[in-house]
Amino acid sequence: DLDAFALEAKACRDSDPELFFPIGDAGPARRQEHRALDVCAGCPVREVVPALGIAHGPEGVWGGTTTAERHRMRQSRTPRDRRL
Repeated sequence: DLDAFALEAKACRDSDPELFFPIGDAGPARRQEHRALDVCAGCPVREVVPALGIAHGPEGVWGGTTTAERHRMRQSRTPRDRRL
């Protein structure tokens, strides 16, 4: 199961989950977002985690992608992709 593999292998498994959910989009929140992105940078499952974020959690940093980046990903999906 891809979700189970990603959860076991993820680089963030020992990080405080709050790091990946900054409140706001400026100042301290932006610095927090960059720290979360740094954790994601070396993650062995970084390529699959954004899809989990799109499917399960629209907010926060998932797989080295921000909320805004995943929003753009969702918008660029075709209608067929949205059904999957």
